[in-house]
Parts: sequence; C-alpha cells; structure tokens
Amino acid sequence: MYTRDEALAVRDRLYGLLDGMDAVDNPGPFRVVVCGAGPTGVETAGAIAELRNFDFETLYPGIDTEQCEIILVDMAPTVLGPFDEKSRNAAHRALEDRGVKVLLNQAVSAVEENRILVKNTKTEEEQWIDASLIVWSSGVGVPPEVKEWNCLLYTSPSPRDKRQS
Repeated sequence: MYTRDEALAVRDRLYGLLDGMDAVDNPGPFRVVVCGAGPTGVETAGAIAELRNFDFETLYPGIDTEQCEIILVDMAPTVLGPFDEKSRNAAHRALEDRGVKVLLNQAVSAVEENRILVKNTKTEEEQWIDASLIVWSSGVGVPPEVKEWNCLLYTSPSPRDKRQS
C-alpha cells in the first residue's frame, strides 16, 4: 500500500469483509495481518486497532472484538527502523496498548490466499499465520531478485504525472 487509491481499496476491502461477518451468526475469528513496520504499516495497524477498539460496538455489533486480531509483522528487530530509539519505543508501546500483536524478526517467506508464511530471522523457524485480510506495506522499491525476473513492473503514477497527461 503506497498510494491514496491503494489505501481506499484496503479500507473498502476491510469494511466489506466486516459487513459480511456482521451478517453471520457466530462469525468466528477475524485476523488482519499488516506486513511491514515502517510508517505506513504502523499507522495502518494502529488505525485498524482503533476501529476495532472504539467503533465495532456501533458499526459491527455482531462481531466480538475479542475475536478480532491485528498483527504487525516485520523482519527488522524494531518498528520504524530509521527513526530514533525514543520514537521506535513509543510507537511499539502505542501499538501494544491498542492491542496490536507485534511480531518482529519475522520475514515473510510466502503469501497465499488467507495466510502468510513467516520465518524467524534468528531461529529460522517457520510458521503459517491465517488471515482474513493481508495488507502489504513493506518497502517502496523493487527487490533486486524481482528485477531479474524480466517482467513488466507497474508503479502508480504520481499526481504530477496524472496532471500532465
């Protein structure tokens, strides 16, 4: 997720899934996994947690907030890696205070429909995590190995590009 349109698509997908769950008796668990603990991932996980904590009772009375889990995953040892230590610690605490489960040192090895595979960067243990919604917010560049796949890569045009066309 990098552009406004992508953020709106995530919002619409999230609300659509929640609307569907709210219409079902005993819908079961709902898990959102946000991959990437940079500014976008931290903000996304926190915003979804606040939606759950403050708005579910009104917007989705049929969904038990205890059944809704938000997980933030990153291969780095901290959230907001480029920021100073005080900011990283404050963000981590704020996420946990909102009920976000923060999984650090966890590299995403595979993504499939409704689940991701994470590998602990220290122990190399792998674990599948089931998810109702997976949000990818990790990095803005193309990894070198992907560049070697000889495929066409699309990036969203900037607002400036749209004005000129």
